Amino acid sequence: MTDRKTWDVIVTMPSRIVTIGPAPSEHHAALWATRLQQQLTGTAHPDGTEITTAPHTSDCDHPDAYETHPCEPDGIAEILRGTSDDDDPEARFPDLYARLSMIHGAYAAPAWSAACAALDNEAEIRDGVRELADLVADAERAVSHATAVLTRLRSNQVYDIELAEGGDGADMLHELDAAARALRNAARVAQWRRNLERA
Repeated sequence: MTDRKTWDVIVTMPSRIVTIGPAPSEHHAALWATRLQQQLTGTAHPDGTEITTAPHTSDCDHPDAYETHPCEPDGIAEILRGTSDDDDPEARFPDLYARLSMIHGAYAAPAWSAACAALDNEAEIRDGVRELADLVADAERAVSHATAVLTRLRSNQVYDIELAEGGDGADMLHELDAAARALRNAARVAQWRRNLERA
C-alpha cells in the first residue's frame, strides 16, 4: 500500500534492499538520502550501493524512523545494549549511526559520542567490579593459606619456638583472624555488587 504524503529512502545493494521511512515529505526524504550518501565516504558498505527515494510503502524495513531512532544519548545507548557487532560491517549498512546521521544530521554525532562514552563507562565499572571481587577472593585465599602455615609452624609437628611461645606468633594469628573476618565481609559486598551487574 502506498501513501503519497510520505516518502521512504531506499538503499539498494547487490544482495539486498533496505527501506527506511517514512520521511514526512519528499523534501525530507531527499535530505535523508543526501545525508546517507555522505555516509558512504569512510563507512564500510557493499560496492555498488545506490540510494534513492520513493513514496512510502507499508513494507518498510525501518518503519517509524523518528520514533525508533532517538537523537538522545540514553535512547541510543539502550538500542546499542541490545545489539551485537557483526563480523562484516558491510552486512549491516546502513548501521544505526548511519541512520541517526541520516535523520538528525549534525545532532547525531554528539549524541552518539555521549552514548558510547556512557557504555564505555558501564563496561569499565563492570570490569572493575569483576576484578574487585576476584582480588578480594584471592586475598581471602591468601589469608587462609597464611593462617594454615602459621598454625603449622606453631604446632607440635614443627614447633617454631619463636612463633609458638613468643607473643608475636599469637598476635599474628589474631591479626590474620581479624583479616579473615574483614575479608569475608568485603567478599559479601563485592559479590552483591557483582550480582547487580549480572541482573
